[in-house]
Amino acid sequence: MLDAEIAAILLNRRGPDDPAATELLREGNLHFVAESGGLAAVDAATPGGAPMTVECLLFADGSRVFRVGMPGAQRGWSRWAVLEPFEPAPGHAPDAAHSQNPAHARGPQWA
Repeated sequence: MLDAEIAAILLNRRGPDDPAATELLREGNLHFVAESGGLAAVDAATPGGAPMTVECLLFADGSRVFRVGMPGAQRGWSRWAVLEPFEPAPGHAPDAAHSQNPAHARGPQWA
């Protein structure tokens, strides 16, 4: 199981603005770096083009969790979502079930 999968379960059980949520991950010995930034449509006049905030936690195994928030929205934040590592992290063996899945062996399929 990826670190991000464990983190998403724990974080999604907490309130979206709970400052103790990341402390819970540290107490569970999950090592991560937190990043955040803004995201907005190029044309601010576009409907739904309001600026959004993206938060991402990058874990030692290369997996990530992220969520998107919009200031002033009724639900301020999305649930935390998991991204698998793009490449295996140094020193971490790939999950056997993951590496045997033919869809993962082919890599991303671009439309």
